[in-house]
Amino acid sequence: MSDINKHITNFLCLSDMLIIPGFGKITKEYFSAEIDRLNNKITAPFYRIYFDFEEHEDERDEFLKFISKLDNISFEDAAEALQNYKKSILDRIYKGEQVPIEGIGTFVLVSDSIQFEPESNVNESLDAFPVSREPKSVNLSSNKKGKRSIFFIIIPICLILSLLLILAISFYPRPVKPSNSKTEKNEIVKTATEVQPTNKKDSLQKQFADSTPTITKEEAIETAKEYIIVVGTYNSIAAAQRIEKQLKADGYKPTNKKYNNGKIRVGVAFSGPISDLNEVLKRIRIKYDKDAFVEN
Repeated sequence: MSDINKHITNFLCLSDMLIIPGFGKITKEYFSAEIDRLNNKITAPFYRIYFDFEEHEDERDEFLKFISKLDNISFEDAAEALQNYKKSILDRIYKGEQVPIEGIGTFVLVSDSIQFEPESNVNESLDAFPVSREPKSVNLSSNKKGKRSIFFIIIPICLILSLLLILAISFYPRPVKPSNSKTEKNEIVKTATEVQPTNKKDSLQKQFADSTPTITKEEAIETAKEYIIVVGTYNSIAAAQRIEKQLKADGYKPTNKKYNNGKIRVGVAFSGPISDLNEVLKRIRIKYDKDAFVEN
């Protein structure tokens, strides 16, 4: 026998509306979570159940198809089972019984009229957040106080444990290696004798010579020379300033020279060996102007 009550609950987990032909429509309306910053509270998401006795027809027969599929019965058998369920509910209601549907609500006869009372203590998981049919409020200030109290408990404990660890390391006895005092004394004297230079002046001169890099005369002349790499000549100050700004952003030292005809030549000042100059010139030709050259 088909368990229609269970099917109703399961169907409403997948759909927000269910129609029992000849009886009415059950609707589930969801409400999002809200933050009440004035009262420092969060209202959890919740839903409410409504029952409409006026709508009795399900043109697409979705609930009947659902029953047929779950119970592995024909559509006609599902329709018959639902019809018997509806007749049973109505008979019990008109006999004065309160007829509950688990997770939905209760039907009761009041003054010859069927009334629906939604269930008020049912919890449901909505988007992985615990919700109920009536909103529940969470006091944010109490949560903050709880976290603050835990913080003030954990910090002193950590400090005490750290102090104990430091004390334990400080007072832990270290093993002393036995030694032969006479042998050690001889080794110290021997080492001191080997290290001590015979001539203090000669030793200082040797240290200075070792630490001073050797530079040939040609390398010194080549290193000290300054060059100007001409990037290009421009007709307007704005164009020249734009190129200078780009060069400066790339780490170069831009220069400019204004001619009598109003044109402005933009270049890069460079000081260093020719090998580095050629590398800089190559990069400028690639990025700025392929006709860049070194001014003689």
